[in-house]
Amino acid sequence: MEQMEQSNKKGCPQEFIDSLPRISVAKLNSDDSCPICCTVYLEDDYPLVARLPHCGHTFDLECISVWLSKSTSCPLCRDDVTSHKVEVDTSQAELEQDWGMFG
Repeated sequence: MEQMEQSNKKGCPQEFIDSLPRISVAKLNSDDSCPICCTVYLEDDYPLVARLPHCGHTFDLECISVWLSKSTSCPLCRDDVTSHKVEVDTSQAELEQDWGMFG
């Protein structure tokens, strides 16, 4: 039963939503607003603005959280936010050494 409920869920995982990059107040323009609720970000004393990966559209965190809990696409351009994997450059990463920790 629980597995069936999981398969019916079409939105993004909460971990993905929680990991969305936040936009600092200093980077917001006075007329920037959320395309979902149309509220100007800076009218809020403590705006929480999130940017979607790949397309870069910004939204109130509360608005986009509700949207992404039901959908995996950007509400503006319909880009699938989960289809773009962030490429991590591991060429400069240090390799883990076997330090004799396992008997």
